[in-house]
Amino acid sequence: LGGVAAWYYADRQTPIFESDGSLQVMETSMRAAAGSDLSNLLTTNFGVGIGNSVENVINVLRSRTFAMELAQRVHDERYQSNGDIFPVLWREYPEDPTVVDVEVVYGRLFRGMTFNRIDRTSNIIRVAYRSPSPYEASRIVDLAIDTYTDLSTRMNRSQAGNAMAFLTSE
Repeated sequence: LGGVAAWYYADRQTPIFESDGSLQVMETSMRAAAGSDLSNLLTTNFGVGIGNSVENVINVLRSRTFAMELAQRVHDERYQSNGDIFPVLWREYPEDPTVVDVEVVYGRLFRGMTFNRIDRTSNIIRVAYRSPSPYEASRIVDLAIDTYTDLSTRMNRSQAGNAMAFLTSE
């Protein structure tokens, strides 16, 4: 009777798939003239010359800005490679396939994604996501890494642009 009950319970559960990926952080600092007045000015006011640290990257990955941008990308993409809608977009998976808004997707992704340093001495971050769909689990991890790369590039360009505008005006 216990075996039958266990089989029935296991048969009723939705399988959960986990996908993970790695993100390598280059911890470099671009200080050309450490201690110079210009170097200090650019670092203090515009962030130029400050290298990425693993902790800073993890904080960006856990930020609302990152999660909202990722949620928007998932919401815009909408369909998995097998043609089904991402389960994270369903109002209630698998009963109600009504697509929810971006804010709900943001909350689900914010709670469902994990970002961990592989070990204390490495500069590699493990990005993981769990889903009832193996396609979704894999795609969301890929989108998270792409989103971070794009966000980081935009932030670096913005900082450099602000510094260049300041130097030009001076």
